[in-house]
Amino acid sequence: MWIVVGAVVAVLLGVGFVCDQYLRHEAEQEVATQVAAAFAGMDDPAVTIHGIPFLTQMLSGKLKHVTGTTDEVVFDGLSATDVKVDAHDVTMSPARARSATVSATIDVSTAQKVLRTRTGIGDLGLRVDDDHLVVTTDLYGRELAIVGTVSTHDGLVQLDLGQASLAGQPTDYGALPSHLRNRLDRLAIPVSGMPEGVALNGAKVVDGGVRFTASGTDIPLTRSIARR
Repeated sequence: MWIVVGAVVAVLLGVGFVCDQYLRHEAEQEVATQVAAAFAGMDDPAVTIHGIPFLTQMLSGKLKHVTGTTDEVVFDGLSATDVKVDAHDVTMSPARARSATVSATIDVSTAQKVLRTRTGIGDLGLRVDDDHLVVTTDLYGRELAIVGTVSTHDGLVQLDLGQASLAGQPTDYGALPSHLRNRLDRLAIPVSGMPEGVALNGAKVVDGGVRFTASGTDIPLTRSIARR
């Protein structure tokens, strides 16, 4: 009898596990649709609902921890790659997240195009050197190179300039022509098109570009803000 009871329990547990996984998969598909709605420039994010079992979360109406990834999102015309969304306490009706963090990378070539447009310096070059960015341009037929770090301010990834060199020799940034310094002061990348309630709050130089983060609380997952 106990063998039969054990077998029945095992079958029921197996069925329960399969049902739990099926419901989790369906919910992940629904959350993916909601996340894509919040980021109109996001296609088919891969969503994972964390925590076991899933059924108890579903019955409570709140998903404790949800992560999503996608290869690329376009924020108001700015292409960013390796996009990750980390959300907590996600409800489906209404679709909201109590808190969420978005992180993504702007590659060097994209950043260079944006900075050339903002500064009007057509030959502006940009490269990564460890945890710094190096801006280059021609000055009097010689290469001017300026090392900088990144920070965030009012929706901008700001390039904060430091040591400058001309043809490999240290030079005083303040001694550069004023018209050039005025243009270099515009070295910043606007990051807009975030979901309502999410604001840019960090950036760092990484291999191949700049990675930024943005966070917020009480975030709706139904309103499309970002644009292609």
